[in-house]
Amino acid sequence: MPLPQVSSSRGQIQLGAELGRGGEGAVYEVVGIPGTVAKVYHKPASSEKAEKLSVMVSMATPQLLALTAWPTDVLRHSNGTVYGLLMPRIEGYKDVHSLYGPKSRRSEFPEADWRHLVRTAANTARAFAVLHDLGCVVGDVNHGGIKASRDTTVKLIDCDSFQISKGAKHYLCDVGVENFTPPELQGKPFQGVLRTPNHDNFGLAVIIFNLLMMGRHPFAGKYAGRDEMPVELAIAQYRYAYGRDAAVSLMEPPPHTPSVLVASQSVAELWERAFSRAGAVPNRRPSARDWVAALATLEKTSTRCLVNPGHHYLTAYGSCPWCPIEKASGTLLFAIPVVAGFIPPGGVAFNIDVAWSRITAIRLPDRVIEPQLPTLTASNSAMRIAGRRRRGQYFAVVLRGLTAIGVLALTYVMLDLWPLWILVGVVAWFVVGRAGKRAVTDIQSFAERRKKADAAYQEARTRWMSEGGSDPFIAKLRELEVRQTDLRDLPNRRQSEYARLTRDRQKNELRRFLEKFEIESATIPGVGPAKRSMLASYNIETAADVEQSAILNVPGFGPAMVKKLEKWRHGLEQQFRFNPNIALDPRDVADLDRRIDMEKRALEKALQDGPAELVHLREQIVAQRNALQKLLEAAAAELAQSEADLKAVS
Repeated sequence: MPLPQVSSSRGQIQLGAELGRGGEGAVYEVVGIPGTVAKVYHKPASSEKAEKLSVMVSMATPQLLALTAWPTDVLRHSNGTVYGLLMPRIEGYKDVHSLYGPKSRRSEFPEADWRHLVRTAANTARAFAVLHDLGCVVGDVNHGGIKASRDTTVKLIDCDSFQISKGAKHYLCDVGVENFTPPELQGKPFQGVLRTPNHDNFGLAVIIFNLLMMGRHPFAGKYAGRDEMPVELAIAQYRYAYGRDAAVSLMEPPPHTPSVLVASQSVAELWERAFSRAGAVPNRRPSARDWVAALATLEKTSTRCLVNPGHHYLTAYGSCPWCPIEKASGTLLFAIPVVAGFIPPGGVAFNIDVAWSRITAIRLPDRVIEPQLPTLTASNSAMRIAGRRRRGQYFAVVLRGLTAIGVLALTYVMLDLWPLWILVGVVAWFVVGRAGKRAVTDIQSFAERRKKADAAYQEARTRWMSEGGSDPFIAKLRELEVRQTDLRDLPNRRQSEYARLTRDRQKNELRRFLEKFEIESATIPGVGPAKRSMLASYNIETAADVEQSAILNVPGFGPAMVKKLEKWRHGLEQQFRFNPNIALDPRDVADLDRRIDMEKRALEKALQDGPAELVHLREQIVAQRNALQKLLEAAAAELAQSEADLKAVS
């Protein structure tokens, strides 16, 4: 097809090679104007669109041109109708989803670590802030409209779809992508809707979430309800899968997902505001400036993982969050940099024999023999009660005898008053008997004390036997012994893995071939933006990830969708040609050596930290034993004393 004939305010424009094509138009090189490209529409622009482009050209500033592919001139057909625009050429930039997707990041941005993601997110927020300050609204916020570079700068493209205002006149944005559209606009037509920065701020928060949370979408998660919960419906119903109310909304994040706190408490709070119902109130979502401030603070505090030099993380988080996720998921989140000659934190080259001798030098002291019940004499109080009881019993017998004799004598002498004397005798007998009852009560109290003391002693003895053992120390020592064996066996492991790579060369080459085809960029029937976000949130990014078992674990994906994805993958596999004469891919060998080296560092660090951990366990066990020993001795003394006292009073 002949190239369109267009001109600008500079005169006739000579179009060069076609650089890309979309539904609205095609982009061409411009001969003789370096750094500039032409976007030529498939059909003439409407009068509204033509007017909008002219306004945008008049608004162009060096700052806008540095951050965006802003129109610099309009293109006209020979009949005067507007047919497109001129704009800066964006070179050295790639789609931002290639940066936040772990698999594409390793190939497209191999040097990118956590700090790179934070800085890119901050620069994206800065670009939005500039637009909002000028009264512009992106409107159609989506990952395809943001380009990222290896130096963390970003460019916004498709600027002719932005919402622009001039005075009271608004040139609206009539398009949008569902998984970046705020809840209040979900399911509604975009035509005629006046967008606001608060609408943009929802999409910006999603982009930042994508970047910092390893490609996850904030509303893509497991739903505990009966029906399906696609991303767009979850957005409309405010079912933020990572929020503080996620359990109430029956949502939970996908497996192998970091906590939002990896991005700091302040950033997590901004996401909470952006994705909550309160955010739909005008101007309530975090602004682009809010994000710039929070991310600038986050960027200043990061720690390098001692095990994997490719891992950086928020210092306040406490430990590397990426290592356990990589181990559990089997997915490398960041490319492993080549770091020669690992020197552990102490600054001295590691020696396994020296490390193991230090570990075996830590010993746990023998346990003290269980204390026996001491032999004790009755306490003074028990002896007093025992004496009083014996005297009481003696006097009770004497008094009862005398009382009986006295009553009989008085009855004989004064027979007429015999009822009175019998009453006196009964009262006296009762009074004397009460002393005996008090003695019985005293015995019961001592018996109860002995019962409680025995229960306390048995409990203390049980704890002494179960909690004062050496199990934690022995378990740690065995763990370190296994790690020492694994470290010594690493050369054999490397040789075995290398042989496996050679054996599986065709399989690995096919995997590498399929990894070049991202689902995000593919046209697969029934797999739109929202479903692509859901797949990415479950680590399914490329054709190599299309496996039936993995896809069926993704909410909303059943056998019919599996067949569509497998058909797409199968079509790509037909294009693959394996050359058995090509040597083993050096990238596979490099990856193997880096994995072995990373495992070596982890094992060396574990053995290096072993002595300190064993000493700490020993101190804990000894302290626990001493505390339990004192508790048991005190319980034994109390039991012995209570038994002696009970024997005395009985």
